[in-house]
Amino acid sequence: NKTANPAQVEIGDTTTFTINFTNPSTSSTVSNIHLTDTLPPGWIYVTSSAIVGGVASEPIITGNINTGFILTWNGPWTLTPGQFIIATFNAQATESVDPGVSNRNVATVVGTGLEQTLTADDDAFVNIVVKSIHVKKYVSLDNETWYDADTPTGPYILVGQKAYFKVNGTNTGNLIWTVTLSDDIYGPQTPVPALVVPAGTFEAYWNALAVTGQHTNTITATGTNSTFGVSATDTDPGNYFGSTSGLSIVKKTNG
Repeated sequence: NKTANPAQVEIGDTTTFTINFTNPSTSSTVSNIHLTDTLPPGWIYVTSSAIVGGVASEPIITGNINTGFILTWNGPWTLTPGQFIIATFNAQATESVDPGVSNRNVATVVGTGLEQTLTADDDAFVNIVVKSIHVKKYVSLDNETWYDADTPTGPYILVGQKAYFKVNGTNTGNLIWTVTLSDDIYGPQTPVPALVVPAGTFEAYWNALAVTGQHTNTITATGTNSTFGVSATDTDPGNYFGSTSGLSIVKKTNG
């Protein structure tokens, strides 16, 4: 039996793999037992973390990070009927892991019993969680030309006229996000859509009357995934300057 705890990690995190190998026979002993464990590509063994049968036991490591390191414990162990051994070790997910797949770890136990070679294996899966969301805020004075006004002054807008705001966002992680938007001046805004798949996009629009002077407001996008109990946030500011003077033209004719 093989388990992983936790079964969801981020890149750089570690998980503990536990292997319970048992002799299910009621009458025969299994001897010359050894254990191998194949890590998923991109994972590395955490040195000095392995304990087998309550005893610290470092494995022999072969293979490579691209195809998966192979950990081998040669024992040899002997299990009488009904007896079991528990092995645990830690492994770390590196930048080389593939977050797009469920990372499979396989343990294999080989021994001798009833004058034949006996083999058993089991696997455990670990999901790589990429918690990421990106948001960008734009400002316009006419709802047509949009400015990426991260820094003052931004566009000049006559006081009392409408200032238009647009938010574009992307789910840059690998989880489905339920997205909420909140502006520090104008409060909650409605993203469309609110449920965003990986690489999916969302947007929001609103307007408000321009006020005097330099105006900065910041949008915060939050993605939440209740299945994994995780979230991600990103922020972006927008600026405009509320002007009290404008250009007026008065046309006159003679006669």
